[in-house]
Amino acid sequence: MDPQLQALFEQLRDIHQPTAVSWWPPAPGWWLLMGMLVGLSTWAYLRWKTFRRQAFRREALAQLEQAINAWRQSQDDRALVGACARLCRRLALHNKPRGEVSALTGAEWLDLLAQLSPHPLQSATLDALLKEQYRAQPQIDAEALYQDLRSYMQQVEVPRYA
Repeated sequence: MDPQLQALFEQLRDIHQPTAVSWWPPAPGWWLLMGMLVGLSTWAYLRWKTFRRQAFRREALAQLEQAINAWRQSQDDRALVGACARLCRRLALHNKPRGEVSALTGAEWLDLLAQLSPHPLQSATLDALLKEQYRAQPQIDAEALYQDLRSYMQQVEVPRYA
């Protein structure tokens, strides 16, 4: 063998393994995946909290629906107005402390109802909630009362602490 070639062979080193690939820091694709997972988890948590906070609204609307269905079967105006007044009181108790709500009557009660929702109740609805429930033969437009309260309940402000 040629001595020059022999000298070159002696300069060669043995085969060596490359260093192991480290698991940290992860590749950019893993960072992107982790960011998307955190974002999706945050979004799902906030949606769940909102869903739970609005459970009282769904329950109130279901009870209003039950009251109007009972009225459609029996045509008992007094029972409908009483159920609607109790439902409004429950909504107020959900949003405000019991001490603030329980003693309110008349104009103070109407002011509190106005504070709870940006949708103002019509004067006929307010009159029904205040006076008609105590009359022997209430004079109400049940369908208008139902529509007005339904719109009102859909827009009642949801307290943050709930």
